[in-house]
Amino acid sequence: MRTTPWSCREQFSAGQVLFLKLSTTYTREGSVILFPNYVHNLHLKLKLGECGEGRKWLRLPRGRSHRLHGQLCALCVDMTISDTQDVCKKRLP
Repeated sequence: MRTTPWSCREQFSAGQVLFLKLSTTYTREGSVILFPNYVHNLHLKLKLGECGEGRKWLRLPRGRSHRLHGQLCALCVDMTISDTQDVCKKRLP
């Protein structure tokens, strides 16, 4: 069995499960992205990300941001380590 970055062995209650992305997963344009050695199935999606205006974590320069319905938006690459996520999903009820 492959090791995963977190334990999926805890019991989950019945109901919906939400996979969240931590704010530490965000990076600046041009930054190097390092993949852990256990990654064998990386799923990429292009998404439109919404950012709350005036937040400290917001790193988009105002001149480069785009406004859509009063929100700041950014084009994002969503990277999911699918093999690890699949292991966790198998342990769900």
